[in-house]
Amino acid sequence: MKNTCCVPHCESKRRNFKLHCFPKTEIGLKWVEKINCEKLKQLSAEELHKFFVCHKHFEARFVTGSWRLRHFAYPTLFTADEINTGIPALEMENYGNLLIFLLGMPSLMLYF
Repeated sequence: MKNTCCVPHCESKRRNFKLHCFPKTEIGLKWVEKINCEKLKQLSAEELHKFFVCHKHFEARFVTGSWRLRHFAYPTLFTADEINTGIPALEMENYGNLLIFLLGMPSLMLYF
């Protein structure tokens, strides 16, 4: 608990990654929702505050220059691809759809 990331299938430990404890505010519920772990859903806010999520599950937009989380931060990166790119899968899918749309436009094809 104290020295490991609670995200399922993540084996990050405090000695290798910065760990962030669950906030006691409403945003902590969003963390539980995003992580989608039944074990966490059963815990109270006090109990959740004893669990941690490692830094690699947060997008760059949620992190300050000093590696602290912004007050509205929540974990969004869970798969290896998401962690490697720093982009959640849903957003990657949207970027791909946008590119396909733009490339399909006749006026833009003249510039490529």
